[in-house]
Amino acid sequence: MKFAQMIITVRQTLGLSQVDFARMLNISRAQLSMAELGKRELRPTKLVVIVQILNILTPATDKPSVNNAIAINKEDLRKQLVRLNYQALQINDKLQKRNNEKDLPHQEFTVDLEVIKEMKLIEDVWLDYIKIQQKKRKPKAIAVNENDLRLQLVVLEAQIKFLEEIMSKTE
Repeated sequence: MKFAQMIITVRQTLGLSQVDFARMLNISRAQLSMAELGKRELRPTKLVVIVQILNILTPATDKPSVNNAIAINKEDLRKQLVRLNYQALQINDKLQKRNNEKDLPHQEFTVDLEVIKEMKLIEDVWLDYIKIQQKKRKPKAIAVNENDLRLQLVVLEAQIKFLEEIMSKTE
């Protein structure tokens, strides 16, 4: 069963519309529709939720098992696993970079345009242009907290472990 078909099966078995199922997964209806058509992939966290629901929905006559509940294409599982591992590597890189930056001295600079104007270092036209650019400048995005990154890493590692267990049971 492909992921797209699995999503449709779970949604229909639960008796939910696309809108309701999308709300339950905290995604847009358009994202769900594209995923059901196989034109877009859902985030791994959403797929894990759907797989877990599918495990619960196994027929009462069957003994609940991963093999009966999920006949997922192994290639799809491998792709998801590669994506999760890549995301984990990216977060590890961010954490490493953050640790390296802690050791470096950091200094921010500000400019007093009035002093520059008085010293006649640049033309007034450029001063006006700089003022406009400074007004347009967006404040720096708040850096992601190191604890948030570590939490994301733990979640990814749990997802990786879950997918590895599914793959080992389907072999």
